[in-house]
Amino acid sequence: RLLTSLDDGLVLSDTLSSEVVARIRFSVGEPAVGWRCAALSPAGTLAAVATTDASWLVDLASSTVEPLAPPGNPVRSLLFSPDSRLLAIGAVKQLRLYDCEQRRLRWEKRNSQMSFNGIVFEPALSALIAGKVAGVHFFDLDTGEAREKWSRYEIKTQGFGPPFDLAFVPGSRLLALLFRYGHLRLMDLDTREVRASFDHIGTLQQVSCAVAPGGDALLTCDRSGDAIRLWSAKPRPAEILLGESASIYPLSISPDGALLATGAWDGQARIWELDSGRQIAALPHQGYVDAVAFAPDGRRLACGSARGGLYLWDTHSAAALAHEAEFFATSIGYSPDGSRLAVGHGALVRILAASTLEVQMEIDTESASLTTLAWSGDGRLLATGAKKADLFLWGTRSG
Repeated sequence: RLLTSLDDGLVLSDTLSSEVVARIRFSVGEPAVGWRCAALSPAGTLAAVATTDASWLVDLASSTVEPLAPPGNPVRSLLFSPDSRLLAIGAVKQLRLYDCEQRRLRWEKRNSQMSFNGIVFEPALSALIAGKVAGVHFFDLDTGEAREKWSRYEIKTQGFGPPFDLAFVPGSRLLALLFRYGHLRLMDLDTREVRASFDHIGTLQQVSCAVAPGGDALLTCDRSGDAIRLWSAKPRPAEILLGESASIYPLSISPDGALLATGAWDGQARIWELDSGRQIAALPHQGYVDAVAFAPDGRRLACGSARGGLYLWDTHSAAALAHEAEFFATSIGYSPDGSRLAVGHGALVRILAASTLEVQMEIDTESASLTTLAWSGDGRLLATGAKKADLFLWGTRSG
């Protein structure tokens, strides 16, 4: 299900059938402008929305809208508990926990000097965890009393400011704390140990990232484009510096995690060994290399250019397999089974047969400048994003 906030209400859609499941229009006096955030309950029966100064609960079955609390401070985040029974509301100087079953505010915490940014429920549903300037605080779900606190000295984040996002690694007791100015901490919830630290110069919004298979390493690329760093969750972090002024931009990691492909403004795509940082191939192109993508089997590399078209390479021999000059590409991606290749440029997306590059479908996204695309896990859907905040979901059989 996909929840979308519009100027006059909410729309809940089925992502597989593209059908509208529910449409809720707000009346006079209910939220209509100033959206800040929205959340859908795991059960799919409730939605929460927040404007600049208020939050609301929406029953998707009955299409009823009710205020969660009187207007207050700007809301920063909304989060349902995994069982959909509770809703946490993080705001400037306020933290609220709402009981969705009893339709009442369970408790509220106020702090005149701090904002509650990142919030997350403890996996066993025994506490609500919130990030503050002073560190990370644990609040009892029943009473709202502070049970525990991790100081910024414990998590080694002095001077970082508050974490603006919190998340648990799926299936684990590892808590990730993300800070705006390029820092990430991975904490063990039981031992309170820092399991991994990622520190990057500059804000996170200025970094291009890729996660290695298994999630034990993170690749980052400075917007200045002259360095790629490999941050490992293992005891000894590694750093790889690639080039001096090549202006590296796109990154792709091979499915087995052994190779890294990069594109650059010098017209070269390069393949590197991740463990050693050794360059093993340099692949020449006409014009900037704007996009790179490994095939699911890791044996082919697709490279796209807004000027030079589409290139296919053999990753073992570095031999050129194909070049289609008319298929300009600033975003590319293989389908999960490797049988199709999506190529985007301008407002047009072409879906090609990966073996022959025969055009199977063309999609006019009506977006002036596509920047990214991604396949769903079953290959039935394709998501496209553009510079002007356009995000679309397409069926790959019918468009």
